[in-house]
Amino acid sequence: MIGTFKPIFHIIIFFLFIYALIIRLPSLVYPTVPHSVDGDGVIYTALLNWLKTGNEAAIWYPVISLLLVYIQALSINRIVNRQRLFTKPHYLTGMSYLLIAALFPDWYVLSAAMLVNTLMIWVWSKLIGLGNDARPKSTLFNLGFIVSATTFFIIPHLLFLF
Repeated sequence: MIGTFKPIFHIIIFFLFIYALIIRLPSLVYPTVPHSVDGDGVIYTALLNWLKTGNEAAIWYPVISLLLVYIQALSINRIVNRQRLFTKPHYLTGMSYLLIAALFPDWYVLSAAMLVNTLMIWVWSKLIGLGNDARPKSTLFNLGFIVSATTFFIIPHLLFLF
């Protein structure tokens, strides 16, 4: 199974999605509606209220979480391949991230931590490319804005501003 994700073909991206779908199958079969807790921010609570009023089907929450975790896996895999951390580019990092993310129950449902994690992976990707950036001031401003916007999703994320 691991040998499937070693070559760098575009069909592997499809296999990675099928792998994510198989791992997330219990959450798709038995969907749950997430509820906001005290630490959740304003935007996440508004997003949950908007999803609850717009649609009564609970299947959308695990589908959105599946897509977010899949995007996170592809982003981390792209970072690893761009930085040439391994001798050959492959999708084994994305497969490993999907497997490890399946161990956390917060990532089976749509949660504020999952949304913030997606944004922080994006920030990480921009920080890595900051050395080759022609306009680092605008990139740093955008990164500061993204990190400060994450506090509207989850309140304890305020510590990352410091």
